[in-house]
Amino acid sequence: MQSLSESTYLVLLALTKKPLHGYGIIKKIEQYSDGAIVIAPGTLYGVLTNLQKQQLIELVTAEKKVDKRKRIN
Repeated sequence: MQSLSESTYLVLLALTKKPLHGYGIIKKIEQYSDGAIVIAPGTLYGVLTNLQKQQLIELVTAEKKVDKRKRIN
């Protein structure tokens, strides 16, 4: 296995607790670094692709519920 780049390490760190979508990973990295590190979407998806090829992560899909009401959280 190759040594991990900083971006790869941060993505894996963000995914340690639960599966996240891309935006969730970006926000988790910002949270862990107190806003000091902001990973670009292009960088993120490059890292995710490489991690999938190395079989270090797997894609998880979730069924979406169709709800006609708007939700505001």
